[in-house]
Amino acid sequence: MISARSAFFLTEAVGAASTMAAASRLGVFDALGAGSLTAAELASRCGLAEAAAERLVLALASIGVLERDGGCYRLAVDAGLVESQSALWGRLPDVVRGGPTAGFDEASIAAGKYPSLVGFLHALGEAPARRAAVPLAAGLPADGRVLEVGTGSAAWSLALVAQQPSCQVTAFDLPRVLNVTRRSVQDAGRIDCYRFLAGDVFLDELGGPYDLALVANVVHLFGEDRAIELLTRVAAALRPGGRLAVIDVMPNPGDPSRRAALHDLSLLLRTRARALHPYGSYARWLRRAGLEPIARHRLDPDWEVTLLLASLVPGR
Repeated sequence: MISARSAFFLTEAVGAASTMAAASRLGVFDALGAGSLTAAELASRCGLAEAAAERLVLALASIGVLERDGGCYRLAVDAGLVESQSALWGRLPDVVRGGPTAGFDEASIAAGKYPSLVGFLHALGEAPARRAAVPLAAGLPADGRVLEVGTGSAAWSLALVAQQPSCQVTAFDLPRVLNVTRRSVQDAGRIDCYRFLAGDVFLDELGGPYDLALVANVVHLFGEDRAIELLTRVAAALRPGGRLAVIDVMPNPGDPSRRAALHDLSLLLRTRARALHPYGSYARWLRRAGLEPIARHRLDPDWEVTLLLASLVPGR
């Protein structure tokens, strides 16, 4: 029999999805894309019953899609995020039948998709990033040089800089994503700690040598061969004895948490590799890249977000 916790989740999940779908069909997100509106103004623009519109926007605010400012409502997410995510998940039946993915593991497609997702992904990573910062800062020289690959909003390195303000971070990502990275770093007041390097991690130079390299929520986009290639390229940018930190959702094989299982399903939609990888795979790949795993930290037990720290073995 279903548990009370699962029953509540199922009810809320279906309700939240239906609420967002209805708001999209009714033109609510388009109307709010131009600026804040009261429920009455929104009802007038979208042809809604005013009392029902008030309840709709309150529900949207309760799930974080809208923000309330006095009597007005505004979008709390990128205007196209809800629609793009709805369209992505709408492809699930076709992809489960073997149809093509959205191709987020291709640089040309990722460059167009990720800028609108960066703020959303930053919110998901903030709490685990704060937990990761303590072991990442341990052993890092005061003026340590840090590389963050696939930096996005720089959530992980910004948490590290908060722990070790004198370190210097090279933020590496696709050019269009780095525009968002720079704004995030400026908003955090840490621009002096950063340099920005645009490129494709499989094709372009990463600079270095670095004391620490961060690869957070990137490897899950790729299968084994590509993952080993990525980790090997990043390891080559480390100084001897330098550390590589891999952060990702690493589910228990065959028994993932609810969040991990849904995240894995989203990867089925987005990438050809189509999978989260367990700890054992990462440990094997790190050794293939010339590193030895030295520490494993679970950052979020509800989501199986895990930090692996490995050191570059001198002479390999």
